[in-house]
Amino acid sequence: MAAKPSKFSSLFEAPQEPEETTQETATDTIAPIPEPATVAATATVAPEPAPAVESTSRTTTGKKSDPRYKQVTAYVRKDLHRHVTDALYDEARGREDAKRKEFSELVDELLEQWLKNRSGHNSTSN
Repeated sequence: MAAKPSKFSSLFEAPQEPEETTQETATDTIAPIPEPATVAATATVAPEPAPAVESTSRTTTGKKSDPRYKQVTAYVRKDLHRHVTDALYDEARGREDAKRKEFSELVDELLEQWLKNRSGHNSTSN
């Protein structure tokens, strides 16, 4: 059985001739070189100063930029996390300042209490 010719074989078989460009066509597309006097005159013009732009960056006041904090990861059950965040929202609704305690603040408080209880436990057992 003979090999089936490639559908692209005609592209390789057709002779390719380079396009000819005439001198007149090439000079028509090239921009003329400015005279030295024109270049000197435009080089002495100073550019206008850019208008002052106000900074739109915010001040870094979050925990991420605070060197006292470190981001940590812990696995918490989904249902427990949902119940805790719901309770934090409910607690904020009852407050006058309506500032909700963040989950990380609650974890921070609980870890501090655990350390205090642990250190108190160790001092009585010695």
